[in-house]
Amino acid sequence: MTYIATTAAGIITWRPRLTFKGLIDVVPPPAHVDPRRRQRSTNQPPQTPQSHPRGAFNHAIILGCRVLPRRCILVLQHRARTRPCLRPNADLSPNHVRHCFSTAVGKNKKLSKGKGNKKRAVDPFTRKDWYDIKAPTFFENRNVGKTFVNRSQGLKNADDSLKGRIVEASLADLNKDDEQAYRKFKLKVDGIQGRTCLTNFYGMDFTSDKLRSLVRKWQSLIEAHQDVKTTDGYLLRVFVIAFTKKRANQVKKNTYAKSSHIRAIRQKMFEIVQREANSCDLREFVAKLIPEVIGREVEKATQGIFPLKDVYVRKVKVLKAPKDDLNKLLEVHGGAAIAGAEDAGVKARNTEFKEPAPLTSV
Repeated sequence: MTYIATTAAGIITWRPRLTFKGLIDVVPPPAHVDPRRRQRSTNQPPQTPQSHPRGAFNHAIILGCRVLPRRCILVLQHRARTRPCLRPNADLSPNHVRHCFSTAVGKNKKLSKGKGNKKRAVDPFTRKDWYDIKAPTFFENRNVGKTFVNRSQGLKNADDSLKGRIVEASLADLNKDDEQAYRKFKLKVDGIQGRTCLTNFYGMDFTSDKLRSLVRKWQSLIEAHQDVKTTDGYLLRVFVIAFTKKRANQVKKNTYAKSSHIRAIRQKMFEIVQREANSCDLREFVAKLIPEVIGREVEKATQGIFPLKDVYVRKVKVLKAPKDDLNKLLEVHGGAAIAGAEDAGVKARNTEFKEPAPLTSV
């Protein structure tokens, strides 16, 4: 339903809703309504404005307005059971509209904000400190990178914020070998020594492009995962992946393995992973992951069942770790002296001016 009202400024049309917030357009009145305007000679009968129900604007609150030449726009909000603030035949002269707009500004917090209330911007990095991230000793490049944290203040300690952070680095950066770029190692910060974060092994994964490059047509994909426990108390979940390949002098196009072959190969994977992981600690197990010792063992053991290729330990998760022990963490990093040692630097050269010796002859 549309309400129409005639005012001194023109005709107001309003389509109310339950919670209305929008624009009300004030249309200039016809020529015969305003006596100040010149009558135009037309054969059409004069148009009279439509009547409006009583109290059409009883539940509208003026939020703001804008006065333009021959046009006035009011922003109203429909409110049930509220005191009327805009009535039919209301005065919409510029002075009255400005008064309504000025009263609305005080209620709207967004409109009343001035430029003087802005806070001065402070660089958040002025209260942060930088820490070096060190990898364990079974990687060649131990400088993984840097991280920052807010300085210790009050009851909030910076070391507590750093502990538990997980860093992901490529094996190509850790061992300076570009051929191993598809392996990603996760390192978890377990201890802080000065401005150095000491990390430990937290997981290993393959990049998605490497995994997608291995999957092809006309071959079978075999996967297995096994939960193993190392001698130092780490519970790991190891994922192994393998693909079938053609036998020698094979003419057949595909190399699909039977379900019985797949079950026998998967059983061999379980046995080899269990044997290799249960007999070593975490440090030795990570040393076996880098040269792919487990993959070669699986490929060798399954030659009598079905020939395999591209056998990898594609993923390792650390499900459970023993309680934090700083002494064991320092052993992984080569001892307390090496773990917390910083660059001692070299002796600076003496830059004082020394007068040259006088010449005996010219």
